[in-house]
Amino acid sequence: MAVVINGSTGIATPDGTAGVPSHTGTSGSTNGMFFPTSITVAFAANGTEWMRIPSTGGVQVNSSGGGSVLLSPASTASAYTMTIPAKTGTIATTGFAVAMSIVFGG
Repeated sequence: MAVVINGSTGIATPDGTAGVPSHTGTSGSTNGMFFPTSITVAFAANGTEWMRIPSTGGVQVNSSGGGSVLLSPASTASAYTMTIPAKTGTIATTGFAVAMSIVFGG
């Protein structure tokens, strides 16, 4: 793996993949950080992507691309939207002081 050190731009490494992250620790070569696109940072454990920070901001957890839990910036700087996919449809809420009820098995 080529590592480029530049006095102007810093340290650059290959982008990597979930199976072969570009930044790993000594505990395992399939655990670490990689860059699936030029403006996205993702994290893998055991060769599987588990979290990403997309160019739109926010955090996607437990799946590449869509994420099963998505925390993303809302239209104001003080609010975030959390989206949790349901068995049918999607549950979405904005802000953190929100009361909601979830019906299971319906």
